[in-house]
Amino acid sequence: DVFEIPEGLAAVPFLSIEDGLDLEAVKALGTELIVSQSWDTVNNNDFGGIDEGLIPGILEVAPTIGIRALDVSVATSLARFEELAGSLGADLSAPAVVEAKAAFAAASDEVRAATAEKPGLTVVAISATADEVYIGNPASASDLMYFAELGVGFMELTGSADIVSGLFQELSWEQVGEYQADLYLNDDRVYGLTDEQLLAQPTFALLPAAKAGQIGPWSVEYITSFQGFTPILTTLAETIRNAEIVTG
Repeated sequence: DVFEIPEGLAAVPFLSIEDGLDLEAVKALGTELIVSQSWDTVNNNDFGGIDEGLIPGILEVAPTIGIRALDVSVATSLARFEELAGSLGADLSAPAVVEAKAAFAAASDEVRAATAEKPGLTVVAISATADEVYIGNPASASDLMYFAELGVGFMELTGSADIVSGLFQELSWEQVGEYQADLYLNDDRVYGLTDEQLLAQPTFALLPAAKAGQIGPWSVEYITSFQGFTPILTTLAETIRNAEIVTG
């Protein structure tokens, strides 16, 4: 993938960590605060899944803030970013901010309404390769936790395989039948299987939801902002409304 700089941020310098972060370049920017999301519930200095040990000296550059992106609902993460922005001087009453927050709330209500219309609909979040299947854990993945709070009926991870990093349960394709849901949310990252490739897997193709073509997108990599997450909720509401119970 080629990282696309978001609109309006073309003038913001971006430093790559692919070959090791250049701390002198970070210092040259006049860095006064380092903010990241953390996927480590033990290490307070986890930077986007990268332990401080992999970036020696990072803690000496500036104070650090890590906002949890695991084991808490994405709504909690959003609230923490909002609190941080306010403490740094952002005007939280600015019309654009108020509008974005209201749109997020409205999209959340859309999901609540959609799930209320489909009581009993079971859902599984899936990420797959040609060799393995990973089932998203709604008990720890922040986005799935929030979806569940809105009424999405995720199946609990009770299969035979271990849960990897708290976020996924790894299965073989022969085990995928342990999770027969009415709707699958498929990881939409470019290195995962497409819906068509999922349906080409013989064991998956036998599942009721696969036969009904009930597969929706799962945006695993999302921007934790009201503006970034609102379209995900809108799409989810539409996906749920278009699904029916097919598992019996």
